Amino acid sequence: MKICWLWCELKLLLADITRSVRLSEEVTRVSQHFGALTISFSRCACEKRSADGLRAIRKSCR
Repeated sequence: MKICWLWCELKLLLADITRSVRLSEEVTRVSQHFGALTISFSRCACEKRSADGLRAIRKSCR
């Protein structure tokens, strides 16, 4: 009986660890995506397109 209880506790512990790892991976992925969006937005905000759309003139971004 005690071995069965220990086995069940071990399975629950492993399930919690697996869930934590998956959640951490998801947070990392979302964080990287948000970082990429921030960089894209900053680049867009700091560029002024010319009338023909072929040149980009950098403004001071400070």
